[in-house]
Amino acid sequence: MINLIQPPTLKHLSRMYYELAQLGARAIGEKEEWPYDYALKEELLILGSQMSRYDPRLLSILVEYFYRNWKRINPLELKILLKQANTPQTVCVILNFLTRTHDKEYLDYYEYITKEYKPVPHQLYFIDLYSPGSNNMKQASKKSLSEYYEWGFLARERPIIHKAQRMSLGHWGPESRKNIIQDLAHNNINFTISDYLKKIDNTITRQQALIDLKNTSNIELKGRKKGSHWVLK
Repeated sequence: MINLIQPPTLKHLSRMYYELAQLGARAIGEKEEWPYDYALKEELLILGSQMSRYDPRLLSILVEYFYRNWKRINPLELKILLKQANTPQTVCVILNFLTRTHDKEYLDYYEYITKEYKPVPHQLYFIDLYSPGSNNMKQASKKSLSEYYEWGFLARERPIIHKAQRMSLGHWGPESRKNIIQDLAHNNINFTISDYLKKIDNTITRQQALIDLKNTSNIELKGRKKGSHWVLK
C-alpha cells in the first residue's frame, strides 16, 4: 500500500495524470519521476484521492473514472487497502459524489467500502487552494457541498463528468442552502426564486426551493405571480 508522503509537486501531479490515463481515465500527463510505486490500480486510485486535496481537477478526473469504471474496481481490494490509507475519507468523498447517479447496486458498493469510516474533524478538503481568511475560504466553509460535508470536509467545488453534455455533480444540504439564502437576502434589495435556483445550479426542484424560502424566518414574499420577490423583513 502507498500513501502520500509529501504535498505533490506539479511533476508528481503530471505523473498521476499519466498513470490514470493508462487506466483509461480522461487525463493527459507526463511520465515524470516520482517517489511512488504501485502494483494494483486500487493503490493508485487511493494515492490519487490523497493528491486530489491539492488539485480540484484531479478530483474531477477520479470522480469521472469511478463513474465509468466502478464495476471494474475490485471492492474487496479497495476495502483492504483503505484500511492502510492515511485518509480513507478522501475515497469516501469521491464515491459519495456518485450516490445520486447510480442505482441500488452502486449504493451497496458504496456502503460496503465506506461503512467502517467516520467523518474527519471539520477541515477544508482542498489544501492551500484558498488564501487564509479570504472570501473563497469563507464561502467554502459556509456553502460546502454535502458530498464533502458528510465526510467532515468543507469545499464547494463541483466535479464535472464529461458526457454528451457536461454534468456537474454535488448538491448543497439544508444548512448550506440556508446560508446561500441569507447571502441573497443581505446582498440584494430583493431576489426571486429563480435567483435562488441559479445560485445552487438548479440542484433542487422549484417546489423544494419554495419550501426553503418559506422556512427562512427573516425574509418574506412581496408581490404576486411573475412579479413576486423575496426581501428581508
